[in-house]
Amino acid sequence: MKKIFLSLLIYLFLFLVPFLTFAGSFKVLPMKVFLDQKKNAEKIIVKNESENDLTLQLSIFNWKQDNKANDVYEPTENIIITPKILTLKKGEERVIRVGYVKYSEEKELSYRIYLEEISAEKPGVMGLKMLLKVGIPIFITSAKEKPAGVIEGVEIQNGKIKANVKNNGNSHLFLTSIKAVGDDGNGKDLFQQDLKGWYLLPGVSKTYLFDIPGNVCRKLKTITIDAKADVGTIARRKASLNESACPK
Repeated sequence: MKKIFLSLLIYLFLFLVPFLTFAGSFKVLPMKVFLDQKKNAEKIIVKNESENDLTLQLSIFNWKQDNKANDVYEPTENIIITPKILTLKKGEERVIRVGYVKYSEEKELSYRIYLEEISAEKPGVMGLKMLLKVGIPIFITSAKEKPAGVIEGVEIQNGKIKANVKNNGNSHLFLTSIKAVGDDGNGKDLFQQDLKGWYLLPGVSKTYLFDIPGNVCRKLKTITIDAKADVGTIARRKASLNESACPK
């Protein structure tokens, strides 16, 4: 019955949406914008790499993170962008100008610009079009920049590792990986797991979870957690492990 229902859905989808088209592609440089006290404006170059004309709409948001390091976006008037809508012909390049109104000496300010394609449907054409949307981080760096990442604590219970990584600095960290390595106490590694990271804004912490296989857990004596960013290793912490921390 489930197979019949699924087949019917596929048939209806193909009947109602005869084809799937993809939006025109565009290239944006740079992919990150850095402003500071001396440089209050920058330009972004957008190039239409599709076969058709392309219309983009730009929007800007204040970028924060909640107590679980989830990204939160809010409207802002501190960033000025021009133009906010632009049309590019095939192969054409345009310049977007970005600037700020207010600056902070104590803490880096973070924002995101989104460039989103506006659909231009042709009369009589039926289909589903996938539109492209690109986000560009904007950082207004502080004059007293102090990057600092720490691993606040490591807990091991029931074969699970909890590692809490915090950005104690006043500028963002881009975490490339959080790695857990377990050894037998004699220098032999028996367990390794690598998790992907993301941006960690100032004052924000995030908990990373690792699962140790049951047949390995009881052989481990030490767990080492490494937090790596695009600038290199920012923090390392070791924790002892005994059988009570493993699944029963």
